[in-house]
Amino acid sequence: MRGELGRGEANRTTNLRAELTSFVGKGADVAAVRELVAEHRLSTVIGPVGSGKTRLAKETARTPLGDLPDGVWLVELAGIRVDGAVAVVAQTTLAGLGLRDATSAWPGRAARRPVRRRRRRATHR
Repeated sequence: MRGELGRGEANRTTNLRAELTSFVGKGADVAAVRELVAEHRLSTVIGPVGSGKTRLAKETARTPLGDLPDGVWLVELAGIRVDGAVAVVAQTTLAGLGLRDATSAWPGRAARRPVRRRRRRATHR
């Protein structure tokens, strides 16, 4: 896929929103994640629901903003179903980066309806 920037997106260096509360007592955790990110291009923060994984990742991403010429971008994948197609992940990633797929039109829900109808008919026979 070839991505193109949408209007007004060319000068932005992040899509991280300002936090309304402070992040207290997690300096060591932020430092540990920064070290991992420095050594590995892709790093994953795991833990139970509500443990602060997203907030830790955001705080870690905010610290080196000035050092990264392309900035830091958050792509939310939590809304994608476990059986989500590669195309859905790709489109979500492009949208999170402020890009759009310039090589093909995204069919959306309209193209999936006939497939679902065919599956229903096949299973009811």
